[in-house]
Amino acid sequence: MPGKEGAREKGGVEGEGGRFRRRWFVPVRKIADISGLAGINDRLAAADRAEDVRHIDQRASTIGQDFALEARF
Repeated sequence: MPGKEGAREKGGVEGEGGRFRRRWFVPVRKIADISGLAGINDRLAAADRAEDVRHIDQRASTIGQDFALEARF
């Protein structure tokens, strides 16, 4: 439920944030110098695109579709 009415319904959002972090950032990537960040950013962008087409449980919409809908608020 968007807005103030759904302010206490954050479990799914926080859980997905933790799942994404564990899936894509653990173990923490090591780079030799700052120039290695470009590769990390590319991998992160690819991971984000992969998440956008994923479905949660039995939902008909994808994560990307749900995000686009909720971004309006």
